Amino acid sequence: MVFFGGTYVTTIAAVEAFRQCGWERTEKHLKILFANYEKAAAASKKDDDKDEDGDGIPDVQQLSSNELYRRKALLVAKSVNPDDVSNALAGIWSGIFGVLCTLRIQFAHAITLGAAIGDVLHSGAHKYLEPTLNEIVPKEYHKWVPTIVKYSCRCIAVSIAWIVQRVISAFHSAIRGSELALTGICAYLKRHGHIKEVPETGSQLWFGLHIGLAVMGFLWQLRLGFSLPFPINILFLPLSIFEWILVNVVGSNL
Repeated sequence: MVFFGGTYVTTIAAVEAFRQCGWERTEKHLKILFANYEKAAAASKKDDDKDEDGDGIPDVQQLSSNELYRRKALLVAKSVNPDDVSNALAGIWSGIFGVLCTLRIQFAHAITLGAAIGDVLHSGAHKYLEPTLNEIVPKEYHKWVPTIVKYSCRCIAVSIAWIVQRVISAFHSAIRGSELALTGICAYLKRHGHIKEVPETGSQLWFGLHIGLAVMGFLWQLRLGFSLPFPINILFLPLSIFEWILVNVVGSNL
């Protein structure tokens, strides 16, 4: 987050949104699902030892694959509470849905800002760009020139808005990551006896370390242009794929 947060704007925003509006509810429902899973696992283990025909061989070892799957499915259905499972799945989905809504609002804000900037650019640029394009484009296509100029200005403005959004998000990730890193490092050093006391949150020492690390990470991100150097790009490839998927999921319906 400190040194590469600007590359994973959507992923970090999703985690922050989930932590603020969905984690507590989702954690509660995950515990409910896990409790039902333990019930089903205990019932399944007990079922594995059953020998109802008394031939010395567990019944489950004498069943075909289809019969075994059917037996276990019925056992799970009998062991778990359907209301608990249904409510838990609904709660988890509501947490995920809340994250998606938060991200879409953030994306829509950037696009709306870009479109507004584009209209301002178009109001001043069309007087110069349209006559130039009219000289280049064949006469029968002149009707398309105003539209091309208008949407070109909007595309440029949206790109600028995305860059501004990425810079803001990178600074946020550097601040947040610096806080998490210092908390973990200080706890580690104290646990192993390298320091006696952890700097108090809000003290001058803590503030200096916090801001210093955050600024260092933010400037590093700016220097790299929010890209990943080799071999970090290979190491973080799964996260990059997840970022790409999340961007497409969030932006697909905007």
